[in-house]
Amino acid sequence: EHLTSNSLKLKPIHRIFFGIEAILCSFFVVNYTHLIIYNKNLAPFHIVSFITLGFWLISMVPSLITIANTITNKNIPLILKQQVKTLFFFFILPHITCILLEFAPVIYHGEFKGSNHIIIFNNLGLLFVLYTFYFCYKRIMQLRFLNLSEHVQAQPHITVTTGFKDSIEQINTATNLKELQYIAQDFFYEQFDISKKQVSIYMRNQSSCVNFVQKKIEEFLSNEQLANNMTKTLQLKKILLDKELEFDTFCNESESNISCNNFLKNIHASIFLPITNHKRIIGYITVEKDKTQVIYNQEQHNKMILFAQFLAPALHMISQKSLYNQMQETKEIKEELYAKHQEVNQYKESIKKLLKDRVENHIGIIFYKNKHFSFRNKEAQQLIGINPNLQHSHPTAATLTNLAQQVEKFKSTQSMCITIHNGTKIMVTAMPYTEPTGGVVLTVRYPEATDIIKLQLDALKDPSKRDYLLYLETTTAGKIINKLIPSNSESLLQFKIQLLETALQKKALLLRSHPDDLNDMVKIIHEISLKEPLHILNLEGKQDTKCSIKLFGINTLLQQQQEPCLFEKLNQGTLFIKNIEHLDLVTQHKLAYFIRYGIYTPLKSEQRKFSNVRIICSTNENAHSLLQSKQIIPELYQELQKSSISLPSLLSIAQEDICDLVDGYVCQAIKDHQCKVPLTIKDKDILLQKRIESFAELKQKIHSLMLSKKESVQEEKLIPRPSNLSSELELAAQLGKHALKDQKLMTELWNKLGSQSKIAEILGVNRSSVNRRCKDYNLI
Repeated sequence: EHLTSNSLKLKPIHRIFFGIEAILCSFFVVNYTHLIIYNKNLAPFHIVSFITLGFWLISMVPSLITIANTITNKNIPLILKQQVKTLFFFFILPHITCILLEFAPVIYHGEFKGSNHIIIFNNLGLLFVLYTFYFCYKRIMQLRFLNLSEHVQAQPHITVTTGFKDSIEQINTATNLKELQYIAQDFFYEQFDISKKQVSIYMRNQSSCVNFVQKKIEEFLSNEQLANNMTKTLQLKKILLDKELEFDTFCNESESNISCNNFLKNIHASIFLPITNHKRIIGYITVEKDKTQVIYNQEQHNKMILFAQFLAPALHMISQKSLYNQMQETKEIKEELYAKHQEVNQYKESIKKLLKDRVENHIGIIFYKNKHFSFRNKEAQQLIGINPNLQHSHPTAATLTNLAQQVEKFKSTQSMCITIHNGTKIMVTAMPYTEPTGGVVLTVRYPEATDIIKLQLDALKDPSKRDYLLYLETTTAGKIINKLIPSNSESLLQFKIQLLETALQKKALLLRSHPDDLNDMVKIIHEISLKEPLHILNLEGKQDTKCSIKLFGINTLLQQQQEPCLFEKLNQGTLFIKNIEHLDLVTQHKLAYFIRYGIYTPLKSEQRKFSNVRIICSTNENAHSLLQSKQIIPELYQELQKSSISLPSLLSIAQEDICDLVDGYVCQAIKDHQCKVPLTIKDKDILLQKRIESFAELKQKIHSLMLSKKESVQEEKLIPRPSNLSSELELAAQLGKHALKDQKLMTELWNKLGSQSKIAEILGVNRSSVNRRCKDYNLI
């Protein structure tokens, strides 16, 4: 009866029966003592037997009623019901039957007649008792009989069947969670005859819960108090089964038992099998409840727990792989979206620039004859921006003069794209004049997209990069790069496109070039990417942990007061690390981890932090050689090789390309008003003989040479004139020979210049023509 109740208190009816039995026991003691001493009973034996039998049957009735209620009560745990049934059908009922058979003669005849039936039924009762002990050992002890064990008992050995071994082998080959799901379902179906639909496996640390059950489980595990209670229970049981928890809660209403029992009810599961790795739950298997009432023994418990232990490493690898792959894919997607966004902005800027020029649709017309340019409309003067008749040394004037002379000499149409004083490119088409007097007609306009692409298409190796040709010529980013390398030779054009493409991305970058050019390249990339701020970390010699702390920080427990690390300061900026091979191996591992996943961990800490800093690295050595010499770890080498650019050395570039580069730097110096003295072919030969390696040094040498020429060569100067005549002189230069027909203009020129030769030079005509007009106007 005590099995059906948590209380140890005796009921009133129990006290009454105990009192009556105490009286009967004292009577039997006296009666049998009298029988032994005097060989005579105080009362007839059959009467004593009837009293004993009657009271025994009456005292058993309350217990039998209690047992019957227990079997039919739905609130009683299934294990308890199995215990009561076992006790009733295999102990109490056979025992009552043997007693009734033993007293059958007394009941029928009123007295014992012979002792054979007593011996028979006593032996039969003994057989029932022996069988009861055997059954208790085989069956009752399996069902936690009298709550003497923590689990349902069974023989301690585990039979590793073929199905179990097959499941273990399949776990080793699983690559994703779905495969583990199928393996777990097959295992529970083959070993425990559980329907595959009931079995589910879940992995923690996922971005979102799969279904309602996982959501409930995660809410339970996120509750610190409830999770601690379940942890205590799992430390003892390793597995949660609804039937055993109901029995534990019934026998011992502890907080942990109640919380775990309610947990299984909330998720409507009969089995909750946690999958742990280093004492941390990384996943779990749940078996949904059904109508069948099944109790699992110790051997089956061990099979489930053993299966979960084999499952843990595979699930851990899949979870880590899935998590890091997800972070890596997310980072790659963000970088690709950023690059596409930047490219779209470049495309918009190019189209806007071209449409603006198209809408204005200005075409300038210039006549060239007798070494004199005549502007035939206002658009020509606005597009060119200078007067080539007055500014002979200007690069634009020199280019126009050379083009006109070539067309005049060979009588063929030619086109070219020139860069004017403000950095804008214009298309100039020169064609011979059809009149017998000769001359050249030049049309000036803004270039279209097709013009820009056609001019450089031959130097382009990859046709898919045609858009970047347009960006280089029409966008602000392209102007910045052209300022660094003002040449479109084949080798340099490929690098400029690669540099622009890289600058529009946010991937980690490895630069290889001359040390003097590194800072200029990094500043250009930083300026184009619109990131702030820029930090340059120059490493000299092998670094220690101080560099790692400076980059990533350190655990706050080890250093309470510390300034923010570079990755935190430069969250939206650029970090340039010179001589990457000087980093220690630990820092290289952390850097490779950040480049791959976009997260970093402070030194001596497992805390993960995010940062959007862009990493640019450089090395003066060959990266592959550094890998072979183990100065760079393979992980970092692999990440840096994904995006790397190399600026070609000037020593490996053809002399024609270097001369083109020199012309570009000279034009830049003239436009920036640093110096207006161009370099001759002899000056270029002097520069080529010096075998300069870096672009920065070449630019500095050109600037110094131009300054020295400025000091030694006296510049050509115009005769000083009042500022109010500058417009008349410019008008006369624009009109050219047509100015001879304007008497008023010729009078002003004669009064201010007073020289027929100077007037002829400005108008671009012969001195005799000026002399004839001066005589006609009575100026001489």
